[in-house]
Amino acid sequence: MQVRNFLCKLSIVFFIFATASSLWAAAGKFVLTGSMTVGRALHGVALLPDGKVLVAGGISDYQDVASAEVYDPSASKFTSTGSMSDARQFCGLANHPVTLQNGKVLVTGGYNGQVLATAELYDESSGSFSQTGSMSIGRWCPTVTLLKTGKVLVAGGYDSNGTYQSSAELYDPKSGTFSATGSMTTARDSAMATLLTNGKVLIVGGSNPTELSSAEIYDPSTGKFKATGSLPADITWPYLGTALLKNGDVLVTGFAQGNAAQLYNPKTGKFSSTGTENFTDVGDTDIAVNTGDVINVGPSGYLYVASKGTFAAGPAMIADYSSAIRLKNGKVLVCGGLDSAPYEDKAGLYTAPKRN
Repeated sequence: MQVRNFLCKLSIVFFIFATASSLWAAAGKFVLTGSMTVGRALHGVALLPDGKVLVAGGISDYQDVASAEVYDPSASKFTSTGSMSDARQFCGLANHPVTLQNGKVLVTGGYNGQVLATAELYDESSGSFSQTGSMSIGRWCPTVTLLKTGKVLVAGGYDSNGTYQSSAELYDPKSGTFSATGSMTTARDSAMATLLTNGKVLIVGGSNPTELSSAEIYDPSTGKFKATGSLPADITWPYLGTALLKNGDVLVTGFAQGNAAQLYNPKTGKFSSTGTENFTDVGDTDIAVNTGDVINVGPSGYLYVASKGTFAAGPAMIADYSSAIRLKNGKVLVCGGLDSAPYEDKAGLYTAPKRN
């Protein structure tokens, strides 16, 4: 009898362990890596040509900072690099640095007590920033998208007068200057932009000043925007989460808890419902991983399983207002953030679960 009870208890323990291991494997793994040189939130991140990551600006100790550092995945270490000309905080993934086709990183706009029109370039070979042409107006929380042409589309945001902008401009790396392009159909800030496989740009959501459910498409060949299908109106935060899936559709999250997320089909120009969002940590940090799934980076984020169109609880990350980026090795670097003082200097790596 004692042996039977022991075996019964052992089987229960094994079942619990196997179930926990299965859930952990289903969600993927998140492990801490080296810490940043300073704690920061609302900072920008960009993947450099050699696979390292530039981390720039943000807020540290309640002040906007110009400092920058580089994360080396091979050493799991952050090291300081040159500082920007202007201290600036970014606006999540809506306003972030972009790596140009020539390998340099373009930093645009932002905020440091005033809305900035300035832009600068980071050169990894020298580890320094240099100023480049300025935008026509200061922009806080615009969308910033590298086009297949090599130019960069900067659209919307709001200016130093607090006016929501529909205007847009293009940065040309060859001339180092910005020039006007067509205006959006709706003035908006904090929208999300996704480069589609056809080279066009999907811009969704944002605020003006309340949450917007409209969406539009920018066509680089014409330099014009046009309206496309609309989202459901139950958006709970201006910063939607967006991620390009392997089939070319775009996942859009950030709706009321218990409601369906959306998929945008570029061929039809329409949105359709997908899995239910039963999670509170929704925002602008959805990142497509190498399995084709999408991870939401947050203190208790989620995993979207694209093949099933369903959501599952993801592993706990670090803090709100973290920045995240997918590395060349397929892992996702998550760094910094702020839940409460002090600002986080922690960083971690997320590894997606394997799919059969």
